[in-house]
Amino acid sequence: MENFDKFSPEMIDILMGIRYNNNKEWFDAHKAEYKDLVHDPMVALANDLFEKMHEMDENFDGKPKVCRVYRDTRFTKNGDKYKESKWFFLRSDGQSGIMHQNPTYFFEIMPDKCQYGFGFWPDAKGLAKFAKHVEANPAEAERFVSAFNAQNFFTLDGDYYKKDRISKDKVSDGVYDWCMRKTLTFWHIDEPHDKALFESGFCDFLFDKLKELYPLYKYFMDISS
Repeated sequence: MENFDKFSPEMIDILMGIRYNNNKEWFDAHKAEYKDLVHDPMVALANDLFEKMHEMDENFDGKPKVCRVYRDTRFTKNGDKYKESKWFFLRSDGQSGIMHQNPTYFFEIMPDKCQYGFGFWPDAKGLAKFAKHVEANPAEAERFVSAFNAQNFFTLDGDYYKKDRISKDKVSDGVYDWCMRKTLTFWHIDEPHDKALFESGFCDFLFDKLKELYPLYKYFMDISS
């Protein structure tokens, strides 16, 4: 497969078409376009991004996982057969499954927006391990919280627990905020799509942005491993 160049604006037309024509007849008529405009470019971007991550850190050896277009209709409320978004994820351990103990980089394009970053989405034991680590190393956590809060490109998202998971009087408000979340997603959302998505060099642009998060990604990886 050729290296990634850029996405075509027609890619959005295909995703929007799936949104409003989520049926076999429409998809079969546009299947070749989906492969050429959506699937193949996304696979190329995922592979090229992985190569850049691996060049930066030879221990980052987890190949990307690109989503299929077909939904599991057992878990859809409306019975839609096809995904209207296209995404991939990658992490340095190479394990499958997007919800995982270790932090996970992701990139996703939808008909009306694009989002990317990384998420830390472990189970309750993984979150308890994170809170325990922070309680033992509050200064370390504060450095990462302060560095993240000093930038304005990525934002943090995630629901909160109701009960305290760490002593509030032992950490700053920012560190406490992180420890109280059920999930932590560090991401950037373009809504509508940024024009950079359709320009040559987008892979370099995306890598440069995700690289800014890599020290934070490694922090969570070291805790969860």
